[in-house]
Amino acid sequence: MVNLKAKPYNLSDSDIAWVEYYANGSYAIVRGDKNSKTTLLRLPTDIEVHSLAYDNGTKALYFIATDDSGQWIGRVNSDKTFSRITEGAYITISDLRADSGLLYFGSIASGKDEAHYFDLLSGKEYQISESTYGSFTPAPMEDGQVVMTTYDSIGYHPAIQNIDKA
Repeated sequence: MVNLKAKPYNLSDSDIAWVEYYANGSYAIVRGDKNSKTTLLRLPTDIEVHSLAYDNGTKALYFIATDDSGQWIGRVNSDKTFSRITEGAYITISDLRADSGLLYFGSIASGKDEAHYFDLLSGKEYQISESTYGSFTPAPMEDGQVVMTTYDSIGYHPAIQNIDKA
């Protein structure tokens, strides 16, 4: 469910963005530097933010959120609103990273932690690892591979996965 009707908020390469939490239970996504900041999105108190990532392909900010529908991925729009990129589901998603129009994250959609990516152009999600006990924190590399942490009978260790972009 990629909803790209609203225009994304575009960051420049020198911008910094972060998530703030307020005493009333709400979250905001802001940008700025040591001298000033601008609130890009103030979320209602029933939405929690868990991760934030900038995609150099779409020049947009994406986040993982939780509300009554479960966890989902959203995008910050230029009009201080958000678009849901995925539907809410009662599964854990974590460790959002982005590169070249792909959003990388961990998910338990298969029943255990595995690495996934979401293709913003096609609107499709792909599982990119199948490990013994789980794979976590996928991050894109410059050569099109993904590095992640994998857990097996000898413990945690780094792993590299090639991805086929369908």
